[in-house]
Amino acid sequence: MAAVTPAEAHASHDDHVDHGDGLYWKVFGALFVLTAIEVSTEWWPEDMSAVTATVLIILMTVKFIIVAMFFMHLKGDAPILKFVFFFGAIAAVALFMGVFGAMTFFKDDGLGGQYTFNDPPYERPMPPPPTDLPPIIRETGGGH
Repeated sequence: MAAVTPAEAHASHDDHVDHGDGLYWKVFGALFVLTAIEVSTEWWPEDMSAVTATVLIILMTVKFIIVAMFFMHLKGDAPILKFVFFFGAIAAVALFMGVFGAMTFFKDDGLGGQYTFNDPPYERPMPPPPTDLPPIIRETGGGH
């Protein structure tokens, strides 16, 4: 078995290209613009909720791909590794979209339309007022 000398080991690391800080600033700018678009959806009309949800999922996916390619260094990985990584990511997004799509499509939960997924949580009722004073207050004459 041949031993690798330090010079050979160092030479093998010189194959990659150093892209400098400019690329990271471009990625930062792209992520900034995409995030600004995501935040702006807060002021979109209520009746565009389906469009808003679709746009947010697309922007989320694009931002994820950008971060994975540049900051997780998947851009230079072997194609099989990219496939494995992105297959899992796409499967997760598909599951997410399927679950929330079903919640939107099947709004009636089978109870005659009384409850839906989008209803706010119910407020807990207040307990009834006490009919008798607690023992410690009775013994001391009402607390005065």
